[in-house]
Amino acid sequence: MTKIRFGREFSVATVLAMAMCASAGAQSLPPISIGGGLQTSFVHTAPDEDESTDAFVLNSIRLYLSGSAAENIKIMFNTDYNGNEVNVLDAVGQFAFSPKANIWFGRFLPPSDRANLYGPYYSHHWAVYSDGVQDGYPFIFQGRANGAMYWGQFGKVKVSGGAFDGTSLNGDDTLLTAGRVQVDFWDPEDGYYLNGTYYGDKNLLAIGAAGQVQGGDKSAYNVDFLMERKVSGGGAFSVEAE
Repeated sequence: MTKIRFGREFSVATVLAMAMCASAGAQSLPPISIGGGLQTSFVHTAPDEDESTDAFVLNSIRLYLSGSAAENIKIMFNTDYNGNEVNVLDAVGQFAFSPKANIWFGRFLPPSDRANLYGPYYSHHWAVYSDGVQDGYPFIFQGRANGAMYWGQFGKVKVSGGAFDGTSLNGDDTLLTAGRVQVDFWDPEDGYYLNGTYYGDKNLLAIGAAGQVQGGDKSAYNVDFLMERKVSGGGAFSVEAE
């Protein structure tokens, strides 16, 4: 098993290294994209029988890096610092042949519900996960899993499916399989990762269904819905359900 796993890792690294070396002299690639995100808050606490306290809290900081290693090979690396430690969000090698044919491998958000595919930084409201409701899908950190996946965009239909490492998710060495189908009845929603709102840039009526299965005794499914309609004067009216 060790030799097989090493062979696979070496072959992927070799492909990426050769592609970057070849692309340096063969073509001009887009520059590396670097971005960031920050969530911070002020908390005032006033208990009934004690003195009030005030605190400025650093909720999280994220660093985003993405770029191309060759014409059809891209990389994505994102981190999250929560005030105590740095964690890897995404570390992905992406083969992007066309909108209909994309292969990802590494750590990323597997096919799951819409709320998981947009996360706290792209949600419609501030404290997206503070209501205590979980989607029921296992994850390593912030919804992520280690594995490989195909996804494709066919006009207003988006499909995805992949296999993910079960040991790192829940201690079960059985592979976890995941899939999702989304249909956009109005404007198409491009890309694999989603948004909770487009603030009036799109008219959306999107319905998605996802499921994950591991072995014969572990499974989770969901259906999600987002309607967002532009309103006069700017902005949008949104309804989301799951």
